[in-house]
Amino acid sequence: NAGLDVDKVLELMMRMMLQVTRAERGFIMLKGSDGKLKPVTALNFNDEEIRSPQFEFSSTIVEQVARTGEPAVVTDALAESQFRGQDSIMDLQIRSILSVPIKQGDETIGVVYMDNQSGQKRFTDEDRELLLQFAGKIAGPIENSRQYARQKEEADFLKRTLTTSLEQLRTKYSYGNIIGQSKPMRELFKLLDKITETHFPVLILGESGTGKELVAKAVHFNGPR
Repeated sequence: NAGLDVDKVLELMMRMMLQVTRAERGFIMLKGSDGKLKPVTALNFNDEEIRSPQFEFSSTIVEQVARTGEPAVVTDALAESQFRGQDSIMDLQIRSILSVPIKQGDETIGVVYMDNQSGQKRFTDEDRELLLQFAGKIAGPIENSRQYARQKEEADFLKRTLTTSLEQLRTKYSYGNIIGQSKPMRELFKLLDKITETHFPVLILGESGTGKELVAKAVHFNGPR
């Protein structure tokens, strides 16, 4: 639960789930911002990553589990009439399927999907209960990772905002003898930046006590010699 690299955490848990259920292949799918499920981890029993995982599982089972929030166990898909017409089942010759929801509270945020192409291994109710226990542990690292990503995004935004604010406050020359950082004073400093590099005479207007002499000294001190 303390891990922030969610990909490594999910890979580790997938290896454990493959070992416990003796499945040939395993997939972890999470809902994206668009609400669609996307495979984030896909391994086989040889610890090899499955290429193009989005085409390698029964989408019917996965969508059913995501929609209902209930686990699904299929002991022999090739023998059941409801699966015989499905391309994924027939093309991949999938026999036994086990799929459970990944929940955050009452919300289903993803799905764990396991299958076997061999008729020798069929999933049981015990496998389903084991996989539900594992799926219950997945939600924590996922939420931690997402919360960390949100906090990092907020921190980056604040950093960019602060940098922009500092750039707006920064002037080319030093005006330490003039007190003030309000918006009108910053506009005055920027104006002084423009005129202090020129040889043009400057007329400073203002009521008594507003700091005309300080501005004049700043122009004279910073300007060209």
